[in-house]
Amino acid sequence: MKTIVEINSVNFGSTGNIMLQIADEANKKGNMVYVACANRRSTRRKKVERQIFISNRFFLQTNEIINKLTGRDSLLCKISTLLFIKKIKKIHPDIIHLHNLHGRYISLPVLFRYIKKNNIRTIWTLHD
Repeated sequence: MKTIVEINSVNFGSTGNIMLQIADEANKKGNMVYVACANRRSTRRKKVERQIFISNRFFLQTNEIINKLTGRDSLLCKISTLLFIKKIKKIHPDIIHLHNLHGRYISLPVLFRYIKKNNIRTIWTLHD
């Protein structure tokens, strides 16, 4: 049995449904799958087993404003990613499956440092 964390910007729509279908199939094969997505009102509507939300409404909205003004992601994106990593450290994933990572909800350098430091096998599905 493997422990898998899937990360996507949303848990609905085309990429969200693909992520959930992959998670469902992996669960049927005896794996423990967690799905993670941005913590938005739209993603909270869908109830998913073993779901992890990344960031919060304040961080997401503030990141949007800072990005529009400066063209950079803010410190809040890094903080929300570190808080997400704290959650998945308890899970000890064998595999991290990346989907869509755009939308200023996760810091890619912070996430990739964690993956590399912990030598976690990674799958990246490119949807777009």
